[in-house]
Amino acid sequence: MPSIINREQDYAIRIVAYLSSQHDGSVSAKQIAQRIFVPLSSVSKIVHRLTKQEILTSLRGRNGGFQLRRSPDAITLLDVLTALGFQLQLNDCTGDDHICPLGSLCKVHTFFMDEQQALSQRFAAQKMSQFAFSDNDIRNMTPS
Repeated sequence: MPSIINREQDYAIRIVAYLSSQHDGSVSAKQIAQRIFVPLSSVSKIVHRLTKQEILTSLRGRNGGFQLRRSPDAITLLDVLTALGFQLQLNDCTGDDHICPLGSLCKVHTFFMDEQQALSQRFAAQKMSQFAFSDNDIRNMTPS
């Protein structure tokens, strides 16, 4: 079954959540991959996109790596998802090209539009600081 949020978007959320707790400088893509259990090739691709979309800053050199461009309180879940191409559309009829001839007369269309707007607002209200986790949290997690 298709998910609303794909794997790459999920990884991006985890990357930003992890970096939200890193206040002592930048973190390399390799360190991020090891800490959040995501393949390095995926992390490298995603941090590049997040940097291009101005969610992250890339620092070069010996102590280079990645860090958040803004405070995690200023980055929303919707910001991260959108940076990775997320577009919330619960049904074909809620897109720009309204394909249903009933249009606004259709109660199902109205329901989907309302729910889509509510979910979008919830994603926009969630600050990445709410999802932050640190190396300490990872060390203390219990195996599932």
